[in-house]
Amino acid sequence: MELYKYAQDIFLQQKQHLTQMAEVEPQMNTGSNTFWFSPWKALMIVIVLLFLFLIIFIVNTRKKMSKLKV
Repeated sequence: MELYKYAQDIFLQQKQHLTQMAEVEPQMNTGSNTFWFSPWKALMIVIVLLFLFLIIFIVNTRKKMSKLKV
């Protein structure tokens, strides 16, 4: 029975923490940052796209090289 009460306390604390975070989050978004997404997200998107382009380029080059050898 003590374990049950302990678990209830933990879930209550988590619920309170989540409600506090939900209240704080909109306040953080009202700052001077008016971007739809942060510059870090934009940088990560660019890096991922460049990486995908590089992989596609390498695969296509290898296909062309294998056709030339045969």
